Amino acid sequence: MTGQPNPMCGGCSGPTQDWAGPFISGPIRRAAVARFLTPICRHVAVTTFARGWSITRSTGASIVAKTFDDLLDAVVPFCIPSSWLELENSMAGLSKGRPDEFGAYRGPHIEQHKPVSLVLVASQHVALPVRLTAFCLGVRAFESGAVGIDVNDRAAPFRLLADKGNVLGAVHLHTTATP
Repeated sequence: MTGQPNPMCGGCSGPTQDWAGPFISGPIRRAAVARFLTPICRHVAVTTFARGWSITRSTGASIVAKTFDDLLDAVVPFCIPSSWLELENSMAGLSKGRPDEFGAYRGPHIEQHKPVSLVLVASQHVALPVRLTAFCLGVRAFESGAVGIDVNDRAAPFRLLADKGNVLGAVHLHTTATP
């Protein structure tokens, strides 16, 4: 679900529900997302705080994003990559990152609604918070068709689906035992 970023007011209400929270929780994962976004978004710097991100424009204007969707909505107008290949290339050289603490979480479940094109296939080695950020940014910035990203390297593998510029939810992927 998308929303508008919260203007920076100096006050802080309680924690905001975030569907992506288990994937991006903690200061190290939020910092990885910020480090990924800053160089691929023109005229903004993304930094973290205890429960979210601060987005500062080159003019000095700042906004606070308490949810992942708020963050992406704030930076998408400044996104430099204009294709999945460019986003994939922006992840070149990034590492796997920390182990997944919430390996059983798959995100909001949906039934697969139609065939999708899989994207960001070559970046399976990149840490999930960064891949998830790249996928959701691409969906908002330039993709209008049905796409998905497979996340296989966890206890509960899933395919995140998007269509018409919106992330729809996750389809559970089943693993098969090998003899």
